[in-house]
Amino acid sequence: MRLFVKYPKGLVEEPILSTLVLETKTKLNVLRANMDGRIGEMIIDIEYEKVKEVVDFLRKRGVEVKEIHKGITLDRDRCIDCGACISICPTNALYLEDFSVKLDESKCGLCRRCVDDCPVRALKIKFDF
Repeated sequence: MRLFVKYPKGLVEEPILSTLVLETKTKLNVLRANMDGRIGEMIIDIEYEKVKEVVDFLRKRGVEVKEIHKGITLDRDRCIDCGACISICPTNALYLEDFSVKLDESKCGLCRRCVDDCPVRALKIKFDF
């Protein structure tokens, strides 16, 4: 399960994520992070069974948490099935089937490589919370 995590200014320097891992024994993967000293935003991926525990842990410490239900979208009307996105996708979330580009959102790591390299801008990242 993917979570959008937003740290307020006063918590950016705190080791909240490492404490979370140690105390809850949760395996997590940081997919994206933007920490600039004033505010911190991350997208993390955690085990589905740990969602409630992780969300409660973070919210008790003043961290905003939202579940991400959708991340990347493929606009079939714009896509020309050129495959440029497939060759750069590190997780194989994009693949070719019957000469058509397909997307497996569950594999997407939200790295943005496909979004940036699509010649017709058929791929977009849009989070549904």
